[in-house]
Amino acid sequence: MIVLIVGFLLVESATAQTESTGQTAASSDLSIEQVFVISVDGLNYEGFISTYTPNMDYLGSEGVIDKKSRSFTVNSIEASEACLLTGSFPEEHKFISAGDSLEAESLLEQVKKSDRKVLMVDASGGKLEMLSAGTYIKVDAKQNDHQVFQTAIEQYNAEHPYFTYIYSNDCLDALLSLNQKNYYQSITKVDQYIGELLDDLRKHDQLDKTLIVITSPRSSSTSNFSPLIMRGPGCKSGVIMTDTMLIDVFPTLSYLLGIKTQFNVRGIPLYEAIAVEPRNQISVLHMWINSLKKERIITWNRYFQSQDELYHTIKQLMAVKEERENIFHYAGQREDTIVSLQNKIMMQRGVAGLIFLLMAAGYLVEYRWLKKKYLLFR
Repeated sequence: MIVLIVGFLLVESATAQTESTGQTAASSDLSIEQVFVISVDGLNYEGFISTYTPNMDYLGSEGVIDKKSRSFTVNSIEASEACLLTGSFPEEHKFISAGDSLEAESLLEQVKKSDRKVLMVDASGGKLEMLSAGTYIKVDAKQNDHQVFQTAIEQYNAEHPYFTYIYSNDCLDALLSLNQKNYYQSITKVDQYIGELLDDLRKHDQLDKTLIVITSPRSSSTSNFSPLIMRGPGCKSGVIMTDTMLIDVFPTLSYLLGIKTQFNVRGIPLYEAIAVEPRNQISVLHMWINSLKKERIITWNRYFQSQDELYHTIKQLMAVKEERENIFHYAGQREDTIVSLQNKIMMQRGVAGLIFLLMAAGYLVEYRWLKKKYLLFR
């Protein structure tokens, strides 16, 4: 009887542990055989929730999703994509336009260094070539996104790269046209192209072995929010994340792919999205705490630096204000001096004129006197 009770308790304990992990345990059993990162430029939170996107919704329900992830507020395609692929901010990676050099190592370069094939399909017309490593395919910016995804699918089937990065821009073009209907249609079409990619992976029995990340790094709305979707091995299933930032994508992928994070990488891994075995949960929790502490120190250092810059700016403004006051004071003195000199000149001219008149009068009196004296007896 005691043996039966003990056995029952062990079974219940195992069942409870399995239920608590749910899809987590299933996801962690599969290894990542390939990675697809899809950057849909122009896709924002408002457009995503207002559009029919069954394929992205499917990936979000099967994996993890945050519909309101904090995107990068930058002014160029190059800067936003570099932020996503380097895990650093523009002032750190320095890649603001196509002519700039990249001063931070991209995730693609790190994957290539680990002897794994990398593919980038760039629909910007060549602006992102500096970020690439391995095979780089430039697509004309005027081409339809369907061509971009078809090129990626064909190249993937031909070379089977480990890491594929796809940049699409139809949503951005539609957004800039200020036509809401066209914008929503462009999102639906991109979702269809993503569905074609999923069908191809499913046909080759690779879908469940593929880590898929979909987002839009550059802010394209006043809310500065973009959707972030992750699905595949190493990710939890059916998890809705909140308060994420796209700066966290790089360290998260580095963690999942077993790549050592560089010292200049900002953000922290999205541990709430990562499937962790029960025996490793405590160690991962400690890693999360350490990451948060590190990020906290960085944030406060930036705050102190900004305060120093603010005080320095205030001092400069005070110095400029004082200098302007001195200039105005000097200008006032100068005006007074000019008026005084003008008055002095006028007075000197008046005195000179008076002397001239007196001299003229004296000459006239002397002339008449002499004339009277010498012409008296004529």
